[in-house]
Amino acid sequence: MKYRLWDKKKKEFIKDTFYIDPEGILLDSQLKPMKLKRFIVQESIGCKCTKGLPIFEGDIIRHYNCGGVASEGLHVHGDVGYVFRDDDYPEYRYESFFYDETGYIELLDNEYTVVGHIFDDQYKDHEDNSKFWAEKYDMLDDNMGMF
Repeated sequence: MKYRLWDKKKKEFIKDTFYIDPEGILLDSQLKPMKLKRFIVQESIGCKCTKGLPIFEGDIIRHYNCGGVASEGLHVHGDVGYVFRDDDYPEYRYESFFYDETGYIELLDNEYTVVGHIFDDQYKDHEDNSKFWAEKYDMLDDNMGMF
C-alpha cells in the first residue's frame, strides 16, 4: 500500500521518505521514530484519478457519471465529495457535498478527478456549501438553476 503524511505543524504533506513498520510505528528516512501526534497518515485507495494521480483517503474528488437535484435545491451535473474509510464496510466511500448520502467508490481508474484534499482552507470554509462547490467546478445546470 501507498501512504502519505500530513504534517499538522507545517500544514503540508511531507515530501521526505517515511516508513511504517509492522507494528505501526512511523519512521523517518533514517529509521528514527516520528511523533505520530504531529502527522496524519492517509492510505491510497488503490486506483488513480483522471490525472494519473493516486487517490488517497482525505482527497476531495469529482465524479462525472452522476447528477441530480442536490440538497440545497441545486441541479448539478456530477458530484464532489471527500474520500474516507468506514470501518463497517470493506470499500472506501465518499461523502458528497451535494447529496444527503454517502457513496461507494468503485476502484476504477479514470472515473474520478482529485480536486483537493480535506486540509485545504476552501474545504474547511465551505464544507457544507453545495452552491460554492457547484459554481467552483462549473457543475450547475444553467437551464434548471435552483428548485
